[in-house]
Amino acid sequence: MTARLVTIAVLVAAATLAHADDDAAAIATAARAFSAAYCAGDTTTLANIYTEDAVIIPPGRELHGRVDIARYFAPNPRRENVSHRTETASLEILGDMAIDRGTWHNTWRWDGGEPQTASGVYLIVWRRGDDGAWRMSHDMWHRPAPTP
Repeated sequence: MTARLVTIAVLVAAATLAHADDDAAAIATAARAFSAAYCAGDTTTLANIYTEDAVIIPPGRELHGRVDIARYFAPNPRRENVSHRTETASLEILGDMAIDRGTWHNTWRWDGGEPQTASGVYLIVWRRGDDGAWRMSHDMWHRPAPTP
């Protein structure tokens, strides 16, 4: 009986880990889709990677909902987003919610000029929707203060 319970516990743990790996992969795919949409200026796709009631907190601002988020990320005709990517430092998946912390990297150019690059840190809360898709419900980022 004890051996059977241990076997069941091991199988449940293995299934949970496999599910977590699938969730982590789905979140990574959504993050890459965000970066691609951001660079392409595709605010419709970008906004749909957020929940309807999402909150973003860029430096010095706070915006609520997909409409305001799409407006915030609307392309500037003078700015070309060349590349964008995120690197997850930690991802904690808690059922239908995940906490993602890491570093973002962005390269852009103004008026066809020389590329400029910036990096910073982010904290995202992801939520799994009824359709099984992972979307951002809270997203905040900033550049770290320069070291003295």
